[in-house]
Amino acid sequence: MQEYRDIWEKKEEDSLRSDILLHMEMMERDRKYKDLHEAFDGQEMEAKSEQMIAAKEGLRSDDERTTDQ
Repeated sequence: MQEYRDIWEKKEEDSLRSDILLHMEMMERDRKYKDLHEAFDGQEMEAKSEQMIAAKEGLRSDDERTTDQ
């Protein structure tokens, strides 16, 4: 019975260690992605926002022109 418990505890410890290492690798990957791409992603979002605002303002000016006529 003791041997079974020791084996079980060893497997649990190995599994936990594996889970922790995987989590740490994922955190490192996320950090690297953020370091490399965060500025670019922000610039891309800003550009898209400006395009959407410009398009929306263009629609407003078109609406104003049609109501003025």
